[in-house]
Amino acid sequence: MDKLLTAYLLYHKHCPLPGLGSMHLQQQPARVIAADGIISAPKNDISFSPKEIPSNELLEFIAHKKNISTQEASGMLGDYCRRLQDMDAYNEMELSPTGKFYVDAEGNLQFKTASPDNAFLPDVPAVRVIHPQQSHSMLVGDTQTDTAAMTAFYTDDEEVSKSRWWIWPVLIFITAALIFIFYISAGLHNPLYGNAQAIEKTSAEKTYRSIP
Repeated sequence: MDKLLTAYLLYHKHCPLPGLGSMHLQQQPARVIAADGIISAPKNDISFSPKEIPSNELLEFIAHKKNISTQEASGMLGDYCRRLQDMDAYNEMELSPTGKFYVDAEGNLQFKTASPDNAFLPDVPAVRVIHPQQSHSMLVGDTQTDTAAMTAFYTDDEEVSKSRWWIWPVLIFITAALIFIFYISAGLHNPLYGNAQAIEKTSAEKTYRSIP
């Protein structure tokens, strides 16, 4: 009965248990755990609910698989559910290989999902692969762009900045040339001493008197 109920549950995502309630299967997708740098494998979570659902399809499924009538299938399923109902607190009953039923301290029937074998569903490293030659979408402020456009933007700025380095040397050269031309044209240059400014001669007053 375990294999039949498990097969029905995995295919239909639910399984009725007449007189008790029903089981429901929820698939949890793979999750990225950034703090640990891993991607956890997808898992199945099976829960038990006291809410009953119709069991006609399950009985037909059991009858077809066992090659028996639906009345006989109903008897087999009823016996299985009575065994679950007769469990005492803290007792367990396996539904291999999906998990096990148990009764909690309040006397309520519960189901615990079996942990998957890590050999079949291992966690894998979460490593971001970046291809420098390919463009990747990115958000800059409120604008959606890509890495190719941003690379071109900063490359243009860098090229413009580099292409203007010659302006300052040219300005310095022109300034020095103007000063030199003014110095030469003003007649203040002497090949020997570097200064040709004329010195005005003045006659000194006589500081003596001649005696006849």
